[in-house]
Amino acid sequence: MNAFSRWVTPLDRCIIEPSPTGGQIEYEDISCTIDVIGSLLYTLFQERWQETQIGHVVEGGVLELEFTAAPKIAFCMMAI
Repeated sequence: MNAFSRWVTPLDRCIIEPSPTGGQIEYEDISCTIDVIGSLLYTLFQERWQETQIGHVVEGGVLELEFTAAPKIAFCMMAI
């Protein structure tokens, strides 16, 4: 793994989709390597935890979680 970087480097692939209201939605692809996803998870759960919500939707039910403090358990991701 490379040195930790908090910034996500885009893959220079962008999809622009028109919205029904006349605007547009822009999607930008990012790499799914641990170097990129690790920095994204760090930013979400350590720096922006107050604004982060986790949800799971299945037919007939919705589970939503909000944090009351920054998570204390470190995420461990391993390549299989």
